[in-house]
Amino acid sequence: MSIRAWLARRQIRRAFRGKTTRDLTPDQLVKLFGGLLAKAEQMAPALPASVKVTPVEGAGFRGEWVEAPGALPARSILHFHGGGYVWGGIGGFRDFAMRLSTAAKAKVFLLQYRVAPEHPCPAAVEDAVAAWKALAMGGVPVMLGGDSAGGGLAVALVQALAAEGIKGPAALGLIAPWVDLGLGGSTFAGNAESDVMLDPRGIGRAAELYRGGLAASDPRCSPLFGRMDTMPPTLLQVDAGEILLDDSRRLAAKIREAGGKVQLDIWKGLFHDWPMVARLVPEGRKAIADMARHYEAYWNGGEAA
Repeated sequence: MSIRAWLARRQIRRAFRGKTTRDLTPDQLVKLFGGLLAKAEQMAPALPASVKVTPVEGAGFRGEWVEAPGALPARSILHFHGGGYVWGGIGGFRDFAMRLSTAAKAKVFLLQYRVAPEHPCPAAVEDAVAAWKALAMGGVPVMLGGDSAGGGLAVALVQALAAEGIKGPAALGLIAPWVDLGLGGSTFAGNAESDVMLDPRGIGRAAELYRGGLAASDPRCSPLFGRMDTMPPTLLQVDAGEILLDDSRRLAAKIREAGGKVQLDIWKGLFHDWPMVARLVPEGRKAIADMARHYEAYWNGGEAA
């Protein structure tokens, strides 16, 4: 663990899992988490002038392209942001998108999908499908990624596309995906103390808000229980101490059982969604570089189309 990562862990625990949070109700934790993410988004640095940001509003979706210098025209990545399906938006993810765009030599689309409780599942899945149909129909490989809740949404999108007989992404890159909103993973309780960011009670409440009237086992909100035989080559990155560790382990096992290709990278000494603060911690930059290398093998043999 780098000194910067150690300092980040310390600051995150103080903010998200401090002593005063222990007496908060699940709804209060949801509000606290949302406020902290909103504050982090406001403090996010502006992108360099050389990075092109293009807002897009299409039929049933909206978001923006982030394109760093050197991005190749035929390379594109659709990435879904985290936030428990109830918090945040794309504003806090532009720095990550810029770094991924640079590393992968591709433009990155950040989808501003609808969130709960105003828009429970399957609203986000519908937005993801609409965005895919509009952005990924050019006949060239498109990569798909997501972090945390966005990682779960990415898996749900692959399954939704398969159900419609639509060609899915060439490869999938996931950072600590949340794929079981029934909270059935062993580390949900086992890592409750070691996770410096996610409080199981607050995450449990977020799951209830997103599921709405759906059962926790419905693949639209819990894609761990959906079909895995159409999953593309998948990279999973997760920290050993977070409550969502078992979601990644179980997802990797199910992909393998279905005959798919998957790489599970379990990092140690970090925190949930650490690549989102790659500007601060070197491990975040390393994780983004690893994701770019994963995608590289599926860009038509490494050449732009």
